Order: sequence, then C-alpha cells, then structure tokens
Amino acid sequence: MEPGQEGAHTITGEMTLHGVTKEISFPATVRFRDGGLTLEAEFSVDRTDFGMDFGPDRVVSEVSMTVVVGQKTEPDKGPDGGAAGGDGGRRGGGRRGGGNFDPAQMFAGMDANEDGKLSGDEISDRLRERQEAMDTDGDGAISLEEWQES
Repeated sequence: MEPGQEGAHTITGEMTLHGVTKEISFPATVRFRDGGLTLEAEFSVDRTDFGMDFGPDRVVSEVSMTVVVGQKTEPDKGPDGGAAGGDGGRRGGGRRGGGNFDPAQMFAGMDANEDGKLSGDEISDRLRERQEAMDTDGDGAISLEEWQES
C-alpha cells in the first residue's frame, strides 16, 4: 500500500489465537476521514489452523472476523434507548449468552456425558497432546478446575 492511497488493499500480518501464530492476509478498505485513517475488513479464519479443533461436530471451523480500526463505534440502541442484544451492541457477538467468553460453558459443551470431566472421545487430539500436563490429579480425565488452571 502506498502512503496516502485510499481504496481496497490486501493486509498481511501475523495473527495469534490460542497461542498459535500464523501469517494471514485479508482484504480491507482504507479511507481518510476527518484527518484520520480508517481500515475496515470482514474475513474468515479457520480456527483449526490455530489448534482449536475441539467439538468438530458442534462448532464450525470457519470463524468470521470484523476489524474496524480508527473509527469509534457506538452500541446499537434498542427501542428503549439501551444497548440492543446481549453482546453490548457489538456486531458479530455470536456467543450464546452474550459476548463474554465463558470457559465453564465451553467445558460443559465438550462434556458429552455430563460427568464433570473430559475423558475418552470428549478429548480432542489437540487436547490429548496436553492431557498429561493438564490432568494434575492423575485420574486420566480433565476436570473443569484442571481445564481452567491450564
């Protein structure tokens, strides 16, 4: 991208998710407004490329990303003037129960037999690689407490 050039560009850089860094490229629109630069992009990444391969039958691999740099956003207003939706008005909140990450909810989604531990087929190949280090009580399963401490 040439300095001062507006329009469509390809942005390339490193993205780190879940401790894994990959080089990615995505299309973006660059504009100059009110004496400042804005960059806007919408693209998808494959979460499994970053080692997030849990729940393949319950969670899609492609994750949509929206990036806005240099532009202040306001929450969407509901009919009563308050923020609309459970995600604080952010676009693409996507998580049940709002935009906050809840490790206990993720754990519960993986605990298919609801016994409070991840074992057997509930443990993805990626998680199995770390199971011995995570399983601090040595019972062959991962409890919620062990999950949160790892």
